[in-house]
Amino acid sequence: MALVLLSGPVHAQSIDAGADLAGSLQAVCDTYVTNPATSAGLSLAVQRAGEPPVLLQCGLADIASGRAIEAGTVFHLASLTKQFVALEALILRDRGVLDLDAPVDVYTGPIARTDVPTIRQMLHHMSGFYEHWAQSRLVDVPTETLAEVTALITAQDSSNFEPGSNFAYTNANYVLLTDVLQRIDGRSLPQMLGEDVFAPLGMTGAGFPVADPDGFHSRAIGYSGPADAPEAVDYVFSDILGDGGLYASAPELLLWLAELRDQSLGQFTAERTESGHLPNGADTHYGLGLHVSPVDGDVLVHHGGGNRGASSWIGYLPGGDVSIVVLANSDSLNAEQIGFDILAAVTAQQVNFASLPAPSPPLADVAGLYAGAFNGDAILLQVIADADRLLIGVPGGEPRQYLPVESGAHYRSDLPDLEVRVGLSGDLNFFYLGRPFEQLYRIEPRAGAVEGFTGRWRSPSLPGRDWLIEPAEDGLQLSGGAAAPVRLEPVVPGVWLDRASSTYLWLDADARLVLTRSGIRAITLMRAGD
Repeated sequence: MALVLLSGPVHAQSIDAGADLAGSLQAVCDTYVTNPATSAGLSLAVQRAGEPPVLLQCGLADIASGRAIEAGTVFHLASLTKQFVALEALILRDRGVLDLDAPVDVYTGPIARTDVPTIRQMLHHMSGFYEHWAQSRLVDVPTETLAEVTALITAQDSSNFEPGSNFAYTNANYVLLTDVLQRIDGRSLPQMLGEDVFAPLGMTGAGFPVADPDGFHSRAIGYSGPADAPEAVDYVFSDILGDGGLYASAPELLLWLAELRDQSLGQFTAERTESGHLPNGADTHYGLGLHVSPVDGDVLVHHGGGNRGASSWIGYLPGGDVSIVVLANSDSLNAEQIGFDILAAVTAQQVNFASLPAPSPPLADVAGLYAGAFNGDAILLQVIADADRLLIGVPGGEPRQYLPVESGAHYRSDLPDLEVRVGLSGDLNFFYLGRPFEQLYRIEPRAGAVEGFTGRWRSPSLPGRDWLIEPAEDGLQLSGGAAAPVRLEPVVPGVWLDRASSTYLWLDADARLVLTRSGIRAITLMRAGD
């Protein structure tokens, strides 16, 4: 979606709010799954206060065999897994074996960072850890198992920000949390959730296929790519869990959402839905594995998940006691978009995330460079403060104009429905149709000539893996790490780019070399010998 947004508007589908609930869900299927007899599809579930659930399925769980999606079909939930990990952390806290306010190295042993985050900061995505998958593209280390990935995370010797000072949704937090929970409890995550959560709630089909390869033959196979030529994909046998990996059916997720109301597993809802707060008082609108978003006098508790071949979303409105589940076995279907369409049809309520309260820094403080990723492709944007407006664009290109909205907490472009907000700690957050789709981080590269970059570089936490930068015609050549040599060209003073691999390079204020790929700051290097 994001790449389309840079070139033209995309309009959400409209579902008739006047239709009955079953009719509204059928309209969703008719709108989004146009060939249910031959394509991947959806499993939908909605339950309103005092009413039985309404379930609807359309499309195929397995295109090759023609097996249809049924109410009990389990889907890959991807990031919906995080809220289950968060609840397990609270359960273990109440059993006296986990301190949420303890530094994570109390449980993992020494880590390379000196600014060690707490368990609670990791739950709230306020740790400052880099994404492990972005790091793995730059360093030649194995990342096939949970132990290998946690070793890479704990070897990070710098951070995106000081713990607690900012918010950045980062899968590495919940992968490392899973390692902590398994260390202190002695059971695997599948065992913990199976015994402490799924069995008590009656979620008998939920679980992790990696722990029971023979028990998930009826799962929905995932499909990636366009609907007319999908590629079958499967993630069932990875033991890298916590940020994803869980499978469940739509009716089972209604039971899970009812736990927010009934609290049959313990009095955890208030803590699970309490947003994190930054030192400046800004609300992150993220609890423990759950987004918490104000909507028309109520609060929408929700989360989405996505991966190749999977898209999922669940939402709960406590005031109206309405639960919504959307599961898709194709990444061409946007479960969150569909969920918000159902929410609007069922309750006539809509969420505009761009209108949520945010700090309003002076425009002069916003100007500068921001690195990020649009739809997985690295990008560097330049922000220019011009009178009361922002001009945002690729350095050297034609910028887009953004005018202030209301208090100046966010700005609207001349492209309909595209807005930007200067975020919690000066980050740049883009919104489309009121929904967030990209977050860019401010960078302050140190100016310097080519000679300031050339030489041999290494990470203190990854001994024996050096990077070499040499002068090249009209630029630099970078070799080493996990990638083949690449040619870098200057894009703005102090910043170099290899367009083919989406790799940016710059020197930070401490003269350390920052390498970033797919817009995520992945590794910081120092000169060999320093």
